[in-house]
Amino acid sequence: MDHGGTTAVQAELQVSATRQATLLEWLPWLAAFVLATLADGGCARLVKAREFRQHGPEMFALYASAGIVIVCATVVGLVLPVTLPPLWLPGVPLVVGALAGQALACFHRRG
Repeated sequence: MDHGGTTAVQAELQVSATRQATLLEWLPWLAAFVLATLADGGCARLVKAREFRQHGPEMFALYASAGIVIVCATVVGLVLPVTLPPLWLPGVPLVVGALAGQALACFHRRG
C-alpha cells in the first residue's frame, strides 16, 4: 500500500509544529518590546488628549487592519510548505507590537 499522502501530511504537521515552537520560544524575549510599544502608544494617546489634538480614526483603522492581516498571514505561513527566512518568525511579533502601539496612539474613545 502507498501511504505517500499520509507521510506528506505528517511531514507538514511536523514543520508547522516546529515553526509554532520557534515562535513561542521567541515570544518571552520579544514581550518587553511589545509592552514598551504599547506603553509608548498609551502615552502618546494621553498627550494627544491633553493637547486637544485630533485622534486619527482612519490611522487607527489602518494600523489595526495591518496588524490583523499580518497575524493572519503568519498563521497561514506556519502551515505553508515553503522555506521561510530565519528572522521572519521573530519579526512578526515586533511588527505587530509596533502596529498595536501606533493604533493605541490613534484610538479615540467616544463618550
